[in-house]
Amino acid sequence: YQRRVRASLVGKKTKNLMSRLQKLDSSYWENFSDLDNLQNPEYLRQIGRLGEELVYVFLISQRNKYSSVIWVNQENESGLPYDIITKEKETEQERVIEVKSTVRDGNSFPISIGEIEEAGRRGESYDLYLVRKVGQMGVQLDCCSALGTQLREKRVLLILQQKS
Repeated sequence: YQRRVRASLVGKKTKNLMSRLQKLDSSYWENFSDLDNLQNPEYLRQIGRLGEELVYVFLISQRNKYSSVIWVNQENESGLPYDIITKEKETEQERVIEVKSTVRDGNSFPISIGEIEEAGRRGESYDLYLVRKVGQMGVQLDCCSALGTQLREKRVLLILQQKS
């Protein structure tokens, strides 16, 4: 199950985040439009953090759905195979969310064996968000819910592309 969440997100915190991102020094954003920087680890870390923050703000803006939303990497990178933990209000079910971020508009992103294994263990309760066009107008969020279940049922397409 995949759903697209448009970045014209309406929550007040989302608007504040987008406003903060737009006020950053223009030289900062020039780095994000430079696709040659995709080998720079610090650049990739910043893109990842921005994507995680956008998904976090989006989730906390949905107060009617979640009783808690925890960004496990908010202070420091946790090393866990997910970035956010939510608890649903109605069922008290815990879900974990892995966030992948890119400056591009495509569907490809790196994923670790640890993330795949965690998705397999958690099944229905492991979601993956892809944040496209980070740092640009028209940023997009896509959610692949229940990734572990979808992998088991062979509903996820793997396209082989090796990094050099």
